[in-house]
Amino acid sequence: AHEIAAISELKDSLLLTVPIMLSKSILVQRKPSEKDSLSSYIESLLDLGGKTIHLVKGSPSVMRIRNLENEIGDTIHIKEIEKYGQEQLMAMVAHSDIDYAVCDEHIARVLADSLPNLSIDTEISFTQFYSWGVNNQSLVLADSLNNWLIKARKSSYYKQIYRKYLKKE
Repeated sequence: AHEIAAISELKDSLLLTVPIMLSKSILVQRKPSEKDSLSSYIESLLDLGGKTIHLVKGSPSVMRIRNLENEIGDTIHIKEIEKYGQEQLMAMVAHSDIDYAVCDEHIARVLADSLPNLSIDTEISFTQFYSWGVNNQSLVLADSLNNWLIKARKSSYYKQIYRKYLKKE
C-alpha cells in the first residue's frame, strides 16, 4: 500500500480511507555554492517561471504547478518521469543530473540527511491529507480499512512508528 494525496479528482474513481497523515509537496534543489550560479536557486515560487520541474508521473503536484503557472503568469516546464520514484529524483538533483524536482515533504526529510547538498525548504503546496485508495466498488474493504486505521492511529505503536519514520524535523 502507498499513501496518496486526497485530491478531488481521485474521489470519483477511488474510495479514500480516513487520512493517515498530512504532508505537502516541496521543491528539491541544490543548495547554492560558490561555484554555482545564485540565479538557479529558487527562493520564491515567483522564480519558477521558465524553469523545468521534474516529478514522478501521475503526481498530484502536476495540477498544483499548473495552477502556480497561472498565479505567476509564466510557464513552468513539467517533466513527468515514469521510470523513477521520488527518491531517485532527489538523487538526480543531488548529482546535478537535473536542477529541480517536486517531492513529498516526508520523503524529502527522511533523505535530506543522506543528501546534505539539497535544499528542501521551498513549499510548493498547502498541507494535504494523504489516504489509502481502494476500488470505488469495494465498500466493505474501505469500511474495514477505515475501522482498522481509526483504531491503529490511537495505538502507541503507530505513534512510535510515525515519530521514527515520518516526523523528521
